[in-house]
Amino acid sequence: MLWLAAALAQDAPPPAEPAQPPEIGTLINGDRSWRSAAVVIGVEDYDQMDDVRLAFDDALLFRDFCEDTQGVTRGRMYYRYNPGDAEMRQALARASARVRKNGTLWIYFSGQGVITEDGEARLLPADAQPEDPESAISLTEIEEMAARSRAARVVIVIDASFDDSQRSESVNAGPPPELARWTDRANPEVVVWMADEDGAARNYTPSGHGLFTWLAVGAMQGWADENQDGNVTLIEAQSWVRTQAGALGRTQLPTVDPRTETHGMLLGFGDLKDAPPRELWTQLSVQDRDHRWEDQLEEHQRQAQRELESALLSGPDAVVAFVEEWEHRPVELQWVPPVPAVVQAKVLLQTPEVLILAEPELDEPVETSSEQPTEETPVAVVEPVEDPGPMLSSDDCDDLIGMEPDALMGIFSPGRVACIEQRILDARSQTEKDKLSRLLMANAQSNGDLVEWERLVRRHLDDISRADPDLCLLLAIHLSKKGVEHGEEVIFWSDRALENKSSWSGPTYVKRLDTLYRLRAEAAAEIWRDAEQNLIAEPTRENDKLTASWRGKTKDYSREWLDYATASEQPTERALSLCVSAAGTYDACTER
Repeated sequence: MLWLAAALAQDAPPPAEPAQPPEIGTLINGDRSWRSAAVVIGVEDYDQMDDVRLAFDDALLFRDFCEDTQGVTRGRMYYRYNPGDAEMRQALARASARVRKNGTLWIYFSGQGVITEDGEARLLPADAQPEDPESAISLTEIEEMAARSRAARVVIVIDASFDDSQRSESVNAGPPPELARWTDRANPEVVVWMADEDGAARNYTPSGHGLFTWLAVGAMQGWADENQDGNVTLIEAQSWVRTQAGALGRTQLPTVDPRTETHGMLLGFGDLKDAPPRELWTQLSVQDRDHRWEDQLEEHQRQAQRELESALLSGPDAVVAFVEEWEHRPVELQWVPPVPAVVQAKVLLQTPEVLILAEPELDEPVETSSEQPTEETPVAVVEPVEDPGPMLSSDDCDDLIGMEPDALMGIFSPGRVACIEQRILDARSQTEKDKLSRLLMANAQSNGDLVEWERLVRRHLDDISRADPDLCLLLAIHLSKKGVEHGEEVIFWSDRALENKSSWSGPTYVKRLDTLYRLRAEAAAEIWRDAEQNLIAEPTRENDKLTASWRGKTKDYSREWLDYATASEQPTERALSLCVSAAGTYDACTER
Protein backbone atom coordinates (compact mmCIF):
# COMPACT_ATOMS: atom_id res chain seq x y z
CA MET A 1 0.00 0.00 0.00
CA LEU A 2 3.01 2.31 0.26
CA TRP A 3 3.13 2.79 -3.50
CA LEU A 4 -0.54 3.83 -3.49
CA ALA A 5 0.02 6.39 -0.74
CA ALA A 6 3.03 7.78 -2.64
CA ALA A 7 1.02 8.04 -5.88
CA LEU A 8 -1.81 9.82 -4.11
CA ALA A 9 0.63 12.21 -2.47
CA GLN A 10 2.09 13.14 -5.88
CA ASP A 11 -1.36 14.06 -7.21
CA ALA A 12 -2.48 15.86 -4.06
CA PRO A 13 -2.78 19.64 -4.19
CA PRO A 14 -0.26 21.68 -2.18
CA PRO A 15 -1.33 22.13 1.46
CA ALA A 16 -3.31 25.24 2.26
CA GLU A 17 -1.64 28.01 4.20
CA PRO A 18 -2.39 27.30 7.88
CA ALA A 19 -4.78 29.68 9.59
CA GLN A 20 -3.28 31.93 12.25
CA PRO A 21 -4.97 32.79 15.56
CA PRO A 22 -6.05 36.45 15.55
CA GLU A 23 -3.61 38.83 17.17
CA ILE A 24 -4.77 39.80 20.60
CA GLY A 25 -2.63 42.84 21.46
CA THR A 26 -4.39 45.31 23.71
CA LEU A 27 -6.93 47.96 22.86
CA ILE A 28 -5.65 51.47 23.62
CA ASN A 29 -8.48 53.27 25.38
CA GLY A 30 -6.68 56.47 26.35
CA ASP A 31 -8.89 57.21 29.36
CA ARG A 32 -7.28 56.93 32.79
CA SER A 33 -9.13 55.30 35.67
CA TRP A 34 -7.75 56.99 38.79
CA ARG A 35 -10.10 55.05 41.05
CA SER A 36 -9.26 51.53 39.92
CA ALA A 37 -6.34 49.29 40.90
CA ALA A 38 -4.98 45.96 39.70
CA VAL A 39 -2.70 43.19 40.90
CA VAL A 40 -1.39 40.89 38.16
CA ILE A 41 0.61 37.80 39.14
CA GLY A 42 2.33 35.35 36.81
CA VAL A 43 4.18 32.33 38.21
CA GLU A 44 6.00 30.37 35.52
CA ASP A 45 9.19 29.17 37.26
CA TYR A 46 8.53 27.14 40.42
CA ASP A 47 11.38 26.31 42.80
CA GLN A 48 10.24 22.76 43.62
CA MET A 49 7.61 22.02 40.96
CA ASP A 50 7.34 21.77 37.19
CA ASP A 51 7.14 25.11 35.41
CA VAL A 52 3.90 26.51 33.99
CA ARG A 53 4.70 27.46 30.42
CA LEU A 54 3.30 30.77 29.05
CA ALA A 55 2.22 32.04 32.49
CA PHE A 56 4.62 34.98 32.11
CA ASP A 57 3.21 35.95 28.70
CA ASP A 58 -0.32 35.72 30.08
CA ALA A 59 0.48 38.03 32.97
CA LEU A 60 2.08 40.56 30.62
CA LEU A 61 -1.00 40.50 28.38
CA PHE A 62 -3.38 41.03 31.30
CA ARG A 63 -1.20 43.80 32.74
CA ASP A 64 -1.32 45.62 29.38
CA PHE A 65 -5.09 45.05 29.24
CA CYS A 66 -5.55 46.65 32.68
CA GLU A 67 -3.35 49.63 31.80
CA ASP A 68 -4.19 50.25 28.14
CA THR A 69 -7.82 49.16 27.95
CA GLN A 70 -9.13 49.59 31.49
CA GLY A 71 -7.02 52.67 32.19
CA VAL A 72 -5.46 51.53 35.48
CA THR A 73 -2.62 53.94 36.28
CA ARG A 74 0.95 52.76 36.89
CA GLY A 75 0.74 53.95 40.50
CA ARG A 76 -2.12 51.52 41.16
CA MET A 77 -0.77 48.61 39.11
CA TYR A 78 0.96 45.84 41.10
CA TYR A 79 2.61 43.43 38.67
CA ARG A 80 4.57 40.52 40.10
CA TYR A 81 6.47 37.84 38.17
CA ASN A 82 7.42 34.64 40.04
CA PRO A 83 6.69 36.12 43.48
CA GLY A 84 7.19 34.21 46.70
CA ASP A 85 4.34 33.80 49.17
CA ALA A 86 5.13 36.96 51.17
CA GLU A 87 5.52 39.14 48.05
CA MET A 88 2.32 37.78 46.58
CA ARG A 89 0.29 38.52 49.72
CA GLN A 90 1.84 41.99 49.99
CA ALA A 91 0.88 42.88 46.40
CA LEU A 92 -2.71 41.76 46.99
CA ALA A 93 -2.93 43.79 50.18
CA ARG A 94 -1.50 46.94 48.57
CA ALA A 95 -3.82 46.79 45.57
CA SER A 96 -6.81 46.29 47.87
CA ALA A 97 -5.74 49.33 49.89
CA ARG A 98 -5.08 51.56 46.87
CA VAL A 99 -8.36 51.10 45.01
CA ARG A 100 -10.65 54.08 45.54
CA LYS A 101 -14.36 54.37 46.17
CA ASN A 102 -16.46 53.44 43.10
CA GLY A 103 -13.36 51.98 41.41
CA THR A 104 -12.73 48.45 40.11
CA LEU A 105 -10.20 46.09 41.66
CA TRP A 106 -8.74 43.67 39.10
CA ILE A 107 -6.99 40.55 40.41
CA TYR A 108 -5.31 38.20 37.96
CA PHE A 109 -3.30 35.02 38.57
CA SER A 110 -1.59 32.76 36.05
CA GLY A 111 0.23 29.67 37.30
CA GLN A 112 -0.51 26.51 39.26
CA GLY A 113 -3.19 25.93 41.88
CA VAL A 114 -4.12 23.15 44.24
CA ILE A 115 -7.23 21.92 46.02
CA THR A 116 -6.23 21.07 49.59
CA GLU A 117 -7.85 18.52 51.88
CA ASP A 118 -10.03 21.21 53.43
CA GLY A 119 -11.59 21.83 50.02
CA GLU A 120 -9.94 25.21 49.53
CA ALA A 121 -8.66 26.36 46.16
CA ARG A 122 -5.18 27.79 46.75
CA LEU A 123 -2.87 29.68 44.38
CA LEU A 124 0.75 28.55 44.56
CA PRO A 125 3.60 31.09 44.68
CA ALA A 126 7.03 30.40 43.20
CA ASP A 127 8.41 29.16 46.53
CA ALA A 128 5.46 26.83 47.23
CA GLN A 129 6.28 23.74 49.28
CA PRO A 130 4.71 20.63 47.69
CA GLU A 131 4.51 18.95 51.10
CA ASP A 132 2.73 21.97 52.63
CA PRO A 133 0.23 23.39 50.09
CA GLU A 134 -2.02 24.65 52.91
CA SER A 135 0.44 27.48 53.50
CA ALA A 136 -0.40 29.07 50.11
CA ILE A 137 -3.02 31.82 49.98
CA SER A 138 -6.56 30.58 49.34
CA LEU A 139 -9.10 31.99 46.92
CA THR A 140 -11.38 32.63 49.90
CA GLU A 141 -8.71 34.79 51.57
CA ILE A 142 -8.27 36.80 48.38
CA GLU A 143 -12.01 37.36 48.09
CA GLU A 144 -12.34 38.44 51.70
CA MET A 145 -9.38 40.81 51.38
CA ALA A 146 -10.82 42.35 48.20
CA ALA A 147 -14.34 42.61 49.67
CA ARG A 148 -12.98 44.76 52.52
CA SER A 149 -11.62 47.29 50.01
CA ARG A 150 -13.46 50.41 48.86
CA ALA A 151 -13.94 48.98 45.36
CA ALA A 152 -17.42 49.11 43.85
CA ARG A 153 -16.67 45.80 42.16
CA VAL A 154 -13.94 43.17 42.22
CA VAL A 155 -13.09 41.01 39.19
CA ILE A 156 -10.87 38.00 39.97
CA VAL A 157 -9.55 36.14 36.91
CA ILE A 158 -7.71 32.85 37.49
CA ASP A 159 -5.90 30.98 34.68
CA ALA A 160 -4.45 28.13 36.72
CA SER A 161 -4.65 24.36 36.57
CA PHE A 162 -5.62 22.52 39.74
CA ASP A 163 -4.94 19.02 38.38
CA ASP A 164 -1.10 18.81 38.40
CA SER A 165 -0.94 19.34 34.64
CA GLN A 166 0.85 22.73 34.65
CA ARG A 167 -1.64 23.67 31.88
CA SER A 168 0.03 21.24 29.46
CA GLU A 169 -1.90 20.53 26.26
CA SER A 170 -0.67 16.92 26.08
CA VAL A 171 -1.67 15.84 29.59
CA ASN A 172 -5.08 14.27 30.22
CA ALA A 173 -5.06 14.64 33.99
CA GLY A 174 -8.17 13.89 35.97
CA PRO A 175 -10.10 16.47 38.01
CA PRO A 176 -8.70 17.59 41.36
CA PRO A 177 -9.67 15.43 44.35
CA GLU A 178 -12.01 18.04 45.85
CA LEU A 179 -13.68 20.38 43.40
CA ALA A 180 -13.95 23.95 44.59
CA ARG A 181 -17.34 25.64 44.40
CA TRP A 182 -16.14 28.50 42.24
CA THR A 183 -19.47 30.28 41.97
CA ASP A 184 -20.76 29.95 45.55
CA ARG A 185 -20.26 33.66 46.23
CA ALA A 186 -22.48 35.67 48.57
CA ASN A 187 -21.16 39.11 47.57
CA PRO A 188 -22.50 40.22 44.15
CA GLU A 189 -19.76 42.87 43.94
CA VAL A 190 -17.09 40.15 43.78
CA VAL A 191 -16.85 38.00 40.64
CA VAL A 192 -14.51 35.02 40.30
CA TRP A 193 -13.86 33.90 36.71
CA MET A 194 -12.04 30.56 36.48
CA ALA A 195 -10.37 29.00 33.45
CA ASP A 196 -12.25 25.73 33.91
CA GLU A 197 -15.07 24.65 36.17
CA ASP A 198 -13.15 21.45 37.00
CA GLY A 199 -9.82 23.23 37.41
CA ALA A 200 -8.32 21.78 34.21
CA ALA A 201 -6.82 24.87 32.53
CA ARG A 202 -4.75 24.39 29.38
CA ASN A 203 -2.48 26.43 27.12
CA TYR A 204 -3.26 27.28 23.51
CA THR A 205 0.26 27.32 22.06
CA PRO A 206 -0.56 28.87 18.64
CA SER A 207 -1.77 32.02 20.42
CA GLY A 208 1.27 32.19 22.70
CA HIS A 209 -1.03 32.22 25.75
CA GLY A 210 -3.21 30.14 27.98
CA LEU A 211 -6.46 29.34 26.20
CA PHE A 212 -8.57 31.08 28.84
CA THR A 213 -6.49 34.27 29.13
CA TRP A 214 -6.34 34.68 25.35
CA LEU A 215 -10.10 34.29 24.95
CA ALA A 216 -11.01 36.33 28.05
CA VAL A 217 -8.93 39.38 27.10
CA GLY A 218 -10.23 39.19 23.52
CA ALA A 219 -13.80 38.96 24.81
CA MET A 220 -13.46 42.02 27.05
CA GLN A 221 -11.88 44.02 24.21
CA GLY A 222 -14.85 43.45 21.92
CA TRP A 223 -14.82 39.90 20.57
CA ALA A 224 -17.84 39.10 22.75
CA ASP A 225 -19.86 42.15 21.62
CA GLU A 226 -21.95 40.07 19.23
CA ASN A 227 -24.88 42.51 19.27
CA GLN A 228 -22.47 45.37 18.43
CA ASP A 229 -23.93 47.79 20.96
CA GLY A 230 -20.49 48.99 22.07
CA ASN A 231 -20.67 47.25 25.47
CA VAL A 232 -19.39 43.91 26.78
CA THR A 233 -21.10 42.70 29.94
CA LEU A 234 -19.94 39.92 32.25
CA ILE A 235 -22.51 37.43 30.97
CA GLU A 236 -21.65 38.24 27.35
CA ALA A 237 -17.92 37.76 27.96
CA GLN A 238 -18.27 34.58 30.01
CA SER A 239 -20.77 32.97 27.63
CA TRP A 240 -18.67 33.84 24.58
CA VAL A 241 -15.43 32.49 26.10
CA ARG A 242 -17.12 29.23 27.08
CA THR A 243 -18.59 28.83 23.59
CA GLN A 244 -15.35 29.64 21.78
CA ALA A 245 -13.31 27.21 23.87
CA GLY A 246 -15.58 24.50 22.47
CA ALA A 247 -15.37 26.01 18.98
CA LEU A 248 -11.62 25.42 19.14
CA GLY A 249 -12.25 21.75 19.89
CA ARG A 250 -11.24 21.97 23.56
CA THR A 251 -13.10 20.32 26.42
CA GLN A 252 -12.15 23.15 28.78
CA LEU A 253 -15.24 24.81 30.29
CA PRO A 254 -14.57 28.31 31.67
CA THR A 255 -16.97 29.27 34.43
CA VAL A 256 -20.12 31.35 34.01
CA ASP A 257 -21.44 33.23 37.06
CA PRO A 258 -25.03 32.02 37.62
CA ARG A 259 -26.07 35.08 39.64
CA THR A 260 -28.29 37.28 37.50
CA GLU A 261 -27.39 40.37 39.53
CA THR A 262 -23.82 40.19 38.19
CA HIS A 263 -24.68 39.64 34.53
CA GLY A 264 -24.89 43.32 33.64
CA MET A 265 -21.45 44.16 35.06
CA LEU A 266 -19.66 46.16 32.35
CA LEU A 267 -16.23 44.80 31.37
CA GLY A 268 -15.68 46.59 28.05
CA PHE A 269 -17.14 49.59 26.27
CA GLY A 270 -16.48 52.20 23.60
CA ASP A 271 -14.51 51.62 20.42
CA LEU A 272 -14.17 47.83 20.67
CA LYS A 273 -12.37 45.26 18.54
CA ASP A 274 -14.29 43.27 15.94
CA ALA A 275 -14.65 39.55 16.58
CA PRO A 276 -12.73 37.14 14.32
CA PRO A 277 -14.89 35.55 11.56
CA ARG A 278 -16.77 32.40 12.52
CA GLU A 279 -15.18 30.20 9.86
CA LEU A 280 -11.71 30.88 11.31
CA TRP A 281 -12.52 28.97 14.49
CA THR A 282 -13.25 25.76 12.57
CA GLN A 283 -9.92 25.98 10.75
CA LEU A 284 -8.06 26.65 14.00
CA SER A 285 -9.87 23.76 15.69
CA VAL A 286 -8.81 21.24 13.03
CA GLN A 287 -5.22 22.50 13.08
CA ASP A 288 -5.12 22.38 16.87
CA ARG A 289 -6.45 18.83 16.85
CA ASP A 290 -3.78 17.68 14.41
CA HIS A 291 -1.03 19.46 16.35
CA ARG A 292 -2.07 17.94 19.66
CA TRP A 293 -2.48 14.52 18.03
CA GLU A 294 1.09 14.62 16.76
CA ASP A 295 2.31 15.62 20.21
CA GLN A 296 0.36 12.77 21.78
CA LEU A 297 1.82 10.25 19.34
CA GLU A 298 5.37 11.49 19.94
CA GLU A 299 4.91 11.31 23.68
CA HIS A 300 3.35 7.84 23.32
CA GLN A 301 6.42 6.62 21.40
CA ARG A 302 8.87 8.23 23.83
CA GLN A 303 7.16 6.69 26.84
CA ALA A 304 7.10 3.24 25.20
CA GLN A 305 10.81 3.49 24.35
CA ARG A 306 11.67 4.45 27.94
CA GLU A 307 9.73 1.52 29.36
CA LEU A 308 11.27 -0.91 26.85
CA GLU A 309 14.76 0.20 27.86
CA SER A 310 13.83 -0.34 31.48
CA ALA A 311 12.37 -3.78 30.71
CA LEU A 312 15.53 -4.87 28.85
CA LEU A 313 17.51 -4.29 32.03
CA SER A 314 15.16 -6.57 33.97
CA GLY A 315 15.10 -9.61 31.69
CA PRO A 316 12.79 -11.57 29.35
CA ASP A 317 9.78 -11.63 31.69
CA ALA A 318 9.76 -7.85 31.87
CA VAL A 319 9.94 -7.63 28.06
CA VAL A 320 6.96 -10.00 27.76
CA ALA A 321 5.02 -7.81 30.22
CA PHE A 322 5.99 -4.74 28.19
CA VAL A 323 4.60 -6.30 24.99
CA GLU A 324 1.35 -7.28 26.72
CA GLU A 325 0.86 -3.75 28.05
CA TRP A 326 1.86 -1.73 24.98
CA GLU A 327 0.81 -3.83 22.00
CA HIS A 328 -2.81 -2.68 22.17
CA ARG A 329 -2.46 0.45 24.27
CA PRO A 330 -4.54 3.25 22.68
CA VAL A 331 -3.65 6.88 22.28
CA GLU A 332 -6.33 9.21 23.62
CA LEU A 333 -7.15 12.68 22.39
CA GLN A 334 -10.03 14.82 23.58
CA TRP A 335 -11.42 16.95 20.77
CA VAL A 336 -14.83 18.60 20.39
CA PRO A 337 -15.65 18.51 16.65
CA PRO A 338 -17.79 21.20 15.00
CA VAL A 339 -21.40 19.99 15.01
CA PRO A 340 -23.68 21.68 12.43
CA ALA A 341 -26.72 20.42 14.36
CA VAL A 342 -25.68 22.57 17.34
CA VAL A 343 -25.44 25.64 15.09
CA GLN A 344 -28.89 24.81 13.76
CA ALA A 345 -30.26 24.43 17.29
CA LYS A 346 -28.91 27.85 18.29
CA VAL A 347 -30.55 29.43 15.27
CA LEU A 348 -33.85 27.77 16.19
CA LEU A 349 -33.61 29.07 19.74
CA GLN A 350 -33.07 32.60 18.40
CA THR A 351 -36.09 32.25 16.12
CA PRO A 352 -38.56 30.12 18.13
CA GLU A 353 -41.27 30.41 15.51
CA VAL A 354 -39.26 28.05 13.29
CA LEU A 355 -39.69 25.30 15.86
CA ILE A 356 -43.35 24.85 14.87
CA LEU A 357 -42.38 23.59 11.41
CA ALA A 358 -43.03 19.96 10.62
CA GLU A 359 -40.13 17.65 11.13
CA PRO A 360 -38.05 17.30 7.94
CA GLU A 361 -37.95 13.91 6.25
CA LEU A 362 -34.88 11.96 7.19
CA ASP A 363 -32.56 10.46 4.62
CA GLU A 364 -31.94 6.75 4.54
CA PRO A 365 -29.88 5.67 7.56
CA VAL A 366 -26.19 5.37 6.84
CA GLU A 367 -24.64 2.03 7.63
CA THR A 368 -21.73 2.24 10.00
CA SER A 369 -18.95 -0.25 10.34
CA SER A 370 -18.46 -1.99 13.66
CA GLU A 371 -14.77 -1.26 13.22
CA GLN A 372 -15.28 2.49 13.64
CA PRO A 373 -13.26 3.87 16.56
CA THR A 374 -15.22 4.41 19.75
CA GLU A 375 -14.76 6.89 22.54
CA GLU A 376 -13.49 4.09 24.80
CA THR A 377 -10.91 2.81 22.32
CA PRO A 378 -9.44 5.64 20.22
CA VAL A 379 -7.04 4.53 17.53
CA ALA A 380 -3.76 6.12 16.50
CA VAL A 381 -4.94 7.06 13.00
CA VAL A 382 -5.92 10.50 11.74
CA GLU A 383 -7.57 10.84 8.36
CA PRO A 384 -6.05 13.48 6.05
CA VAL A 385 -7.72 16.85 6.62
CA GLU A 386 -9.11 18.58 3.55
CA ASP A 387 -8.61 22.27 3.03
CA PRO A 388 -11.31 23.85 5.24
CA GLY A 389 -11.58 26.89 2.99
CA PRO A 390 -15.03 28.28 2.20
CA MET A 391 -17.21 26.15 -0.06
CA LEU A 392 -20.47 27.53 -1.42
CA SER A 393 -23.75 25.76 -0.85
CA SER A 394 -25.83 24.04 -3.50
CA ASP A 395 -28.43 26.07 -5.43
CA ASP A 396 -31.52 24.38 -3.97
CA CYS A 397 -33.67 26.17 -1.39
CA ASP A 398 -36.33 23.63 -0.42
CA ASP A 399 -35.13 22.75 3.11
CA LEU A 400 -35.82 25.83 5.22
CA ILE A 401 -34.22 24.53 8.40
CA GLY A 402 -31.37 22.77 6.64
CA MET A 403 -30.25 26.05 5.04
CA GLU A 404 -29.73 27.82 8.38
CA PRO A 405 -26.19 26.52 9.15
CA ASP A 406 -25.08 27.61 5.66
CA ALA A 407 -26.59 31.04 6.28
CA LEU A 408 -24.70 31.38 9.56
CA MET A 409 -21.47 30.58 7.72
CA GLY A 410 -22.28 32.97 4.86
CA ILE A 411 -21.82 30.39 2.11
CA PHE A 412 -25.04 30.71 0.08
CA SER A 413 -24.35 30.30 -3.63
CA PRO A 414 -25.76 32.90 -6.06
CA GLY A 415 -28.15 30.23 -7.28
CA ARG A 416 -29.53 29.63 -3.78
CA VAL A 417 -29.91 33.37 -3.18
CA ALA A 418 -31.91 33.68 -6.42
CA CYS A 419 -33.99 30.64 -5.47
CA ILE A 420 -34.86 32.14 -2.06
CA GLU A 421 -35.70 35.51 -3.63
CA GLN A 422 -38.16 33.75 -5.93
CA ARG A 423 -39.68 31.88 -2.99
CA ILE A 424 -40.21 35.20 -1.20
CA LEU A 425 -42.05 36.56 -4.24
CA ASP A 426 -44.20 33.42 -4.50
CA ALA A 427 -44.88 32.98 -0.76
CA ARG A 428 -48.46 33.60 0.28
CA SER A 429 -47.93 33.88 4.06
CA GLN A 430 -45.97 36.58 5.84
CA THR A 431 -44.52 33.91 8.14
CA GLU A 432 -42.83 32.14 5.26
CA LYS A 433 -41.58 35.45 3.83
CA ASP A 434 -40.18 36.34 7.26
CA LYS A 435 -38.21 33.10 7.60
CA LEU A 436 -36.81 33.24 4.08
CA SER A 437 -35.83 36.90 4.47
CA ARG A 438 -33.99 36.15 7.72
CA LEU A 439 -31.92 33.49 5.96
CA LEU A 440 -30.74 36.03 3.38
CA MET A 441 -29.95 38.60 6.07
CA ALA A 442 -27.96 36.07 8.11
CA ASN A 443 -25.99 34.99 5.03
CA ALA A 444 -25.11 38.57 4.08
CA GLN A 445 -24.04 39.45 7.61
CA SER A 446 -21.92 36.32 7.98
CA ASN A 447 -20.01 36.87 4.74
CA GLY A 448 -19.37 40.51 5.65
CA ASP A 449 -21.48 42.14 2.91
CA LEU A 450 -22.92 44.98 5.01
CA VAL A 451 -24.26 46.84 1.97
CA GLU A 452 -26.39 43.86 1.01
CA TRP A 453 -27.29 43.23 4.65
CA GLU A 454 -28.59 46.79 5.02
CA ARG A 455 -30.63 46.48 1.83
CA LEU A 456 -32.16 43.20 3.01
CA VAL A 457 -32.94 44.54 6.50
CA ARG A 458 -34.61 47.63 5.05
CA ARG A 459 -36.72 45.48 2.75
CA HIS A 460 -37.66 43.17 5.61
CA LEU A 461 -38.74 46.04 7.86
CA ASP A 462 -40.53 47.95 5.08
CA ASP A 463 -42.23 45.10 3.24
CA ILE A 464 -42.48 42.12 5.60
CA SER A 465 -42.56 43.00 9.31
CA ARG A 466 -41.40 45.62 11.85
CA ALA A 467 -42.36 43.51 14.85
CA ASP A 468 -38.79 42.45 15.68
CA PRO A 469 -37.24 45.14 17.94
CA ASP A 470 -33.79 43.52 17.73
CA LEU A 471 -33.74 43.97 13.97
CA CYS A 472 -34.76 47.63 14.30
CA LEU A 473 -32.05 48.09 16.93
CA LEU A 474 -29.37 46.50 14.74
CA LEU A 475 -30.30 48.74 11.80
CA ALA A 476 -30.21 51.82 14.05
CA ILE A 477 -26.75 50.88 15.34
CA HIS A 478 -25.53 50.25 11.80
CA LEU A 479 -26.83 53.58 10.54
CA SER A 480 -25.40 55.47 13.54
CA LYS A 481 -21.91 54.59 12.29
CA LYS A 482 -22.53 56.03 8.81
CA GLY A 483 -22.63 59.72 9.63
CA VAL A 484 -24.97 62.58 10.51
CA GLU A 485 -26.92 62.28 7.26
CA HIS A 486 -28.48 59.09 8.65
CA GLY A 487 -29.31 60.61 12.04
CA GLU A 488 -33.06 60.95 11.48
CA GLU A 489 -33.23 57.33 10.38
CA VAL A 490 -31.39 56.28 13.54
CA ILE A 491 -34.08 58.03 15.59
CA PHE A 492 -36.87 56.55 13.46
CA TRP A 493 -35.71 52.95 13.83
CA SER A 494 -34.91 53.42 17.52
CA ASP A 495 -38.52 54.55 18.03
CA ARG A 496 -39.79 51.52 16.12
CA ALA A 497 -37.75 49.24 18.39
CA LEU A 498 -39.12 50.99 21.48
CA GLU A 499 -42.66 50.37 20.25
CA ASN A 500 -42.01 46.62 20.63
CA LYS A 501 -39.87 46.74 23.77
CA SER A 502 -42.26 44.34 25.53
CA SER A 503 -40.55 41.53 23.59
CA TRP A 504 -37.58 41.87 25.95
CA SER A 505 -37.31 41.09 29.65
CA GLY A 506 -34.82 41.08 32.50
CA PRO A 507 -31.25 42.36 31.94
CA THR A 508 -31.80 42.28 28.17
CA TYR A 509 -34.68 44.73 28.50
CA VAL A 510 -32.59 47.12 30.59
CA LYS A 511 -29.59 47.00 28.29
CA ARG A 512 -31.55 47.31 25.04
CA LEU A 513 -33.58 50.30 26.25
CA ASP A 514 -30.49 52.09 27.51
CA THR A 515 -28.87 51.59 24.10
CA LEU A 516 -31.94 52.86 22.22
CA TYR A 517 -32.26 55.99 24.36
CA ARG A 518 -28.53 56.62 23.83
CA LEU A 519 -28.80 56.19 20.05
CA ARG A 520 -31.65 58.70 19.82
CA ALA A 521 -29.95 61.31 22.00
CA GLU A 522 -26.59 61.04 20.26
CA ALA A 523 -28.16 61.12 16.79
CA ALA A 524 -30.13 64.26 17.70
CA ALA A 525 -26.98 65.88 19.09
CA GLU A 526 -25.09 65.17 15.86
CA ILE A 527 -27.87 66.71 13.78
CA TRP A 528 -28.00 69.75 16.11
CA ARG A 529 -24.24 70.32 15.79
CA ASP A 530 -24.47 69.96 12.02
CA ALA A 531 -27.35 72.45 11.91
CA GLU A 532 -25.31 74.94 13.94
CA GLN A 533 -22.50 74.73 11.41
CA ASN A 534 -24.97 75.37 8.60
CA LEU A 535 -26.38 78.34 10.52
CA ILE A 536 -22.90 79.85 10.86
CA ALA A 537 -22.30 79.40 7.13
CA GLU A 538 -25.80 80.57 6.15
CA PRO A 539 -27.49 82.63 8.92
CA THR A 540 -31.04 82.36 7.61
CA ARG A 541 -34.27 82.25 9.59
CA GLU A 542 -34.93 78.73 8.34
CA ASN A 543 -31.52 77.45 9.54
CA ASP A 544 -32.00 79.24 12.88
CA LYS A 545 -35.37 77.55 13.35
CA LEU A 546 -33.92 74.16 12.39
CA THR A 547 -31.04 74.55 14.85
CA ALA A 548 -33.38 75.48 17.69
CA SER A 549 -35.62 72.53 16.87
CA TRP A 550 -32.82 69.97 17.01
CA ARG A 551 -31.37 71.51 20.14
CA GLY A 552 -34.73 71.04 21.80
CA LYS A 553 -34.95 67.43 20.60
CA THR A 554 -31.45 66.78 21.89
CA LYS A 555 -32.47 68.07 25.31
CA ASP A 556 -35.66 65.99 25.35
CA TYR A 557 -34.01 62.77 24.14
CA SER A 558 -30.99 63.10 26.45
CA ARG A 559 -33.21 63.90 29.44
CA GLU A 560 -35.31 60.83 28.68
CA TRP A 561 -32.10 58.77 28.44
CA LEU A 562 -30.79 60.28 31.69
CA ASP A 563 -34.02 59.51 33.58
CA TYR A 564 -34.05 55.93 32.37
CA ALA A 565 -30.34 55.37 33.06
CA THR A 566 -30.77 56.73 36.57
CA ALA A 567 -33.82 54.56 37.28
CA SER A 568 -32.19 51.41 35.87
CA GLU A 569 -28.79 52.08 37.50
CA GLN A 570 -26.94 52.44 34.20
CA PRO A 571 -24.04 54.90 33.64
CA THR A 572 -25.39 58.48 33.47
CA GLU A 573 -22.34 60.65 32.70
CA ARG A 574 -22.79 60.82 28.92
CA ALA A 575 -26.55 61.40 29.12
CA LEU A 576 -26.11 64.20 31.67
CA SER A 577 -23.39 65.86 29.59
CA LEU A 578 -25.57 65.88 26.46
CA CYS A 579 -28.57 67.18 28.38
CA VAL A 580 -26.65 70.03 30.01
CA SER A 581 -25.05 71.07 26.72
CA ALA A 582 -28.46 71.28 25.06
CA ALA A 583 -30.44 72.73 27.98
CA GLY A 584 -27.76 75.17 29.04
CA THR A 585 -28.20 74.53 32.78
CA TYR A 586 -27.60 71.65 35.14
CA ASP A 587 -30.91 72.16 36.94
CA ALA A 588 -32.92 71.72 33.75
CA CYS A 589 -31.61 68.16 33.53
CA THR A 590 -31.88 67.14 37.19
CA GLU A 591 -35.06 68.74 38.53
CA ARG A 592 -37.97 66.43 38.97
